[in-house]
Amino acid sequence: MKRILLSLFITSSVLAAHADEGMWMLTDLQKQNEVAMTELGLLIPTNQIYNPDGIALKDAVVHFGGGCTGEVISAEGLVLTNHHCGYGAIQQHSSVEHDYLTDGFWAMSREEELPCKGLTVTYIDRILDVTDYVNEQLKTDDDPNGTNYLSPKYLKTVADRFAKSEGIALTPGRKLELKAFYGGNRYYLFVKTSLKLEKIRFNDMRFIEGVENYVAIYTSDGKIITHTTLRTILQKLPPERLVQVHKSYLVNIDKIDSIEGNLLGIGKNKIPLSRTYKEAALEIILKNKLLKDG
Repeated sequence: MKRILLSLFITSSVLAAHADEGMWMLTDLQKQNEVAMTELGLLIPTNQIYNPDGIALKDAVVHFGGGCTGEVISAEGLVLTNHHCGYGAIQQHSSVEHDYLTDGFWAMSREEELPCKGLTVTYIDRILDVTDYVNEQLKTDDDPNGTNYLSPKYLKTVADRFAKSEGIALTPGRKLELKAFYGGNRYYLFVKTSLKLEKIRFNDMRFIEGVENYVAIYTSDGKIITHTTLRTILQKLPPERLVQVHKSYLVNIDKIDSIEGNLLGIGKNKIPLSRTYKEAALEIILKNKLLKDG
């Protein structure tokens, strides 16, 4: 069968060997690897490495340009990558007078920075295990014994179909990539967002989470990460509709579904209501609720 993985010439020495190397999917870290990683010295919980519903280390790792990786290393959005990954962009700015490929370039101020037209960085918003869905689609394929199970063109069609069925909104800056792993035994859908300016309607905002100089704005369509602070957002948006309930959270009052003790329910999300903000927040929330009901 096309998806059976065969292991040949297994010897007793191989059976006795132990290896920690391999491909670890971010979605499976907590289930499969957290204990081993902690024993090897990991000092943070795995949900700080990958968390599709919050800010985590995976949000600092970007897809740079066409095929490289990069790392966001500052609150100002500074990205590091390998020299060969930026070669084309460096070449665009080089000339006889300024041989940046040889001499390099250092911008000492914002004004001295050189914009690289067409260069993008892409973030992975979330990774979904869609194996069961893809297998169901393959059952109805016109050529079930063919190679569609590994075909990027076919998998793109399946990805679009899945997004439509699950209500995953696609924008010019958001794209899907469905990839086969382990010879077609598992399928993962990568939801990606390219760095861009994006208009967000206030009514679409559900809540906002802040971590230092970044915030994640959660909407009905997903999550948008941007470089700013909760304080800045509070100064720009209507205070009678957006309330701070925790040092790290702002919520859209209209989106609150329930209040249970120290938790606010917004859809499937539970937002903490801290002691510091509880009294003032509840007064605004309940006042708004009474006005709407009245």
